[in-house]
Amino acid sequence: MTESNLIGYTYIPTSTFNTTFPNMDLATFNADFTVAIARFEVFPATDPSSWCVGFSITNNVNNANLYISTNVNVNTFNVTAAELDIMNSAWDQIKDTVGTWAADKIAYSQLINTNYIPNTF
Repeated sequence: MTESNLIGYTYIPTSTFNTTFPNMDLATFNADFTVAIARFEVFPATDPSSWCVGFSITNNVNNANLYISTNVNVNTFNVTAAELDIMNSAWDQIKDTVGTWAADKIAYSQLINTNYIPNTF
């Protein structure tokens, strides 16, 4: 894959969150959210010192969306490193921030497309 071919690539996280969320684990996250690569490039373009990886995360129930990016140092992975290794390292840097956002959204997504029946008037 080339850098431009990775835009839109569906990334499926495999490393668990460091934070424990009462209503969500990694399996629930992967079932209820889609993670796509929105940015993947060496940064800066001349004399790069890192990979910039951006993720677009979408709740599959209510379409709530989050964009988040991070830089992975070239010292960690050289410029020719395997793309998936770079994505995994980037995910490890931001996964708990994403998890906090997603755990909040998943609580609301359980209410979407349900019938509300008032019990008092």
